[in-house]
Amino acid sequence: MTRPSLPLLLTIFVPVLVGLLMFTLVVVAFEAARGVAVEEQEQAIEELVELTAGSIERLWIAPRNKTVQALAHSDRLQRRLEGEPNFDELAREWAITSRMLEGYFFIYYGLRDGTIEYYPDGELPQDYDPRDRPWYKAGMQSGGEPAWTTPYAEAITGEMVVSTVAPIQRDERKVGVMSTDITFDGLEAILGQVQLPPGSSVFLLDPDGRPFIGTKAEYVGRDRLPASADKSFTESSAPLSNGWRVSVIVPRTAMAESFAALRWPIVSASALILLAGTAIVAILGVRTAWRTSRLAHYFRESLEHASPLRNLFQTRDEFSFLNHHFNRAVAKARGAEEEKIARERSFRFLVEQAPVGFFRTNRAGALLYINPRCAEILGYTQQDAQEELASVWDLYEDFEDRRGFLKELVDHGEVRNRKIRFRRKTGETIWISMTAHIDTSGDGPGESSPQGSADFEIEGFLIDVTREMEERDSLESMAHSDALTGALNRRAFEKAADTIAANARSTGKPVAILIFDLDRFKSINDSCGHAVGDSVLQSLVDVGQQQIRDKDIFARVGGDEFAILLPDSDRAAACSLAMRLRDSIASTPAPEPLSEPPTCSIGISVLEGGYVQIPELMKRADKAMYQAKAAGRGLVECDPEAM
Repeated sequence: MTRPSLPLLLTIFVPVLVGLLMFTLVVVAFEAARGVAVEEQEQAIEELVELTAGSIERLWIAPRNKTVQALAHSDRLQRRLEGEPNFDELAREWAITSRMLEGYFFIYYGLRDGTIEYYPDGELPQDYDPRDRPWYKAGMQSGGEPAWTTPYAEAITGEMVVSTVAPIQRDERKVGVMSTDITFDGLEAILGQVQLPPGSSVFLLDPDGRPFIGTKAEYVGRDRLPASADKSFTESSAPLSNGWRVSVIVPRTAMAESFAALRWPIVSASALILLAGTAIVAILGVRTAWRTSRLAHYFRESLEHASPLRNLFQTRDEFSFLNHHFNRAVAKARGAEEEKIARERSFRFLVEQAPVGFFRTNRAGALLYINPRCAEILGYTQQDAQEELASVWDLYEDFEDRRGFLKELVDHGEVRNRKIRFRRKTGETIWISMTAHIDTSGDGPGESSPQGSADFEIEGFLIDVTREMEERDSLESMAHSDALTGALNRRAFEKAADTIAANARSTGKPVAILIFDLDRFKSINDSCGHAVGDSVLQSLVDVGQQQIRDKDIFARVGGDEFAILLPDSDRAAACSLAMRLRDSIASTPAPEPLSEPPTCSIGISVLEGGYVQIPELMKRADKAMYQAKAAGRGLVECDPEAM
């Protein structure tokens, strides 16, 4: 065994010295950390108080402020003050409100003449006058914004409540007060969820600083809470919008006790860890030195004298791992070159015979290798492609395809199944699906990059997907077009109409729609056959397409029912188009055996942009169309409600 090196000795003794130092620091710093922990806990409690106050403001006070203000401005309340509707309708509105927010008890209003109406039912004292009650005074004294009363006993049940009030105004004059009584149930639940040290309590203080609700009953009703002292820590939030504050009382012993309880366990555990670590490091250091020396001697013998390979260690550790992989590397080294050559030959054979196109280029587009299938897809022989293709970038039909391919390749290092249009040698355009990656090894099947080539090479394969792309385009067209006439089908029309309606609502411009069908079309089908009926429908679509603008939407929405959606069109423009369309259809030669072309009845509806709803627009236009039929057919009728 060789003598332990200085790094190995340092590996043993430095952790031991560091452990002793850390143990000392733990003992010395513990007391100082205790004070810091208490200060941090006080800060955390302060933040918790403000967070609780914010929650009560958002979840309790703000919603009730908005609610009482909405009730005070309710249209139904204003009509009730004028004598209608009856109170039952107003009570139903209040019943819905009381179920929306937790803690609502009574909802009511009082007027200057002493009138009061309330929900739910209850019997008021005989001498009850709302004008003497604290809620009425608070509402009349407010500047128009919601106000809150201090806690008081409710007149019917005697339960302690607070009231959220807002003045009722008519003609800029206060005529009464809208009020909602709120119990403390929900507030008690919020306060009960605040997580504080054992023995702590949390309270709500009224604007005068008196606790009126809290988790410890002994302080509720006092003039104020005790201030912070040696035995307790008291903290209050900033005043809320209604003057309330959240306050907590935390025993200082509870803040320090949990931290102090950790002292002896931490010190004892640190000492045990230090002793155990010292023993383990010493043992491992000696063992590592012996095994390292033995493994180094074995490596030297195996490489210099070609001695048989052995497993020196029976344990499954790093030394056994090194021994095992060293043996594997030596065993494979003798046949490494032959295996590489065989692999390259096999790879070249597979690429040459592959049914997909394989290629290799540099970044500048110079072709380094192309297999027979790739050359065939592009319209070349393998030799012609090598000689005639100056740059593969010339194959791209669209420059944007080329730029997008290169950007994705450079950004991600690879491109997968990207659809690109290529131009074959004959000039024919085809669709190919290309998968490629950046290869900097230069180990591909082609020849090495020529001198002066770009800084990396591109390797990949492609397949001809022209038929698949054409079939996909055909299916997409069929999904949006009517198979007989070629016009948009109802589904495509509704999708386009939603977009036009949204644009109209944002710009305020009008939208018009024409709904029309052929008069007595069923009799044509019955007497002349469906082939003649189909011809008539196709002729109608041809005529209609010639009359509309590029931005108009023309669709077959039913059997012989059609619709034209006209964005940015008023009533005059829609009527003008309808007249031209009707006259053009009537003057179009009829297919045999019809003696004269059929007429059509057209209904028009127009809505301003801010009110455009496509279903409503179509409903009105459809109604106008049936009015045209009822008036004698072959006519144009406009929705009387259209602008």
